[in-house]
Amino acid sequence: MPQRDSSFYASVEAEARSLVKGEEDAIANMANISSLLYHRLNGIDITLESHNDDDDGDRIDGSSSSSSSSSSSSSSSSSSSHEKKNPSIVSNWVGFYITRRASMLVLGPFQGKPACLRIPFGRGVCGNSAMKKQTELVVDVHHYPGHIACDSASQSEIVVPLINKKKGTKGEGEVVGVLDIDSPHVGTFSEIDREALEKIVDILMEACSWEGISCVV
Repeated sequence: MPQRDSSFYASVEAEARSLVKGEEDAIANMANISSLLYHRLNGIDITLESHNDDDDGDRIDGSSSSSSSSSSSSSSSSSSSHEKKNPSIVSNWVGFYITRRASMLVLGPFQGKPACLRIPFGRGVCGNSAMKKQTELVVDVHHYPGHIACDSASQSEIVVPLINKKKGTKGEGEVVGVLDIDSPHVGTFSEIDREALEKIVDILMEACSWEGISCVV
């Protein structure tokens, strides 16, 4: 497993910037960021190609459906193989919940097992993070009042709110969603993780348009 220090996260932040550069679609960016974090946290090798649009509006690395399908199949096989060979993964679930309705989080792009579909603000780790507009770092989910167990394997968790910080925009200061990361081990996440993941969320928020995605904008 990679050591999650400032050097590790500096690399992940740079990759996150590259992935969202020139793309404002929030769903597409959340999908790529969740994949990036899942693979990097678990030490799974991935090679990032160019993800910017070419002049024709097509993905540079997606010129043919067979190539895209092959890449997807390879990635899926890699993740599955890794988990079988090394059960001591850092994270078993990385993904996003989106504020689709007033005070209601709805499942968005993620990596991991199927998860809870809807979480009200104020319930569980995700709901409390959204309601309080602050990161929730949970050492042991079994000692967290009202924890919602979507996956019984999860033992610790960190949730970062996605807050609209764009000045003068509709929904400024509102929570458009949350980034949720679970671990099958107690005490996985630290203040280093908190600081770095909040920066990565800022990178995402700066790039994305949330109009039509979250009900608060």
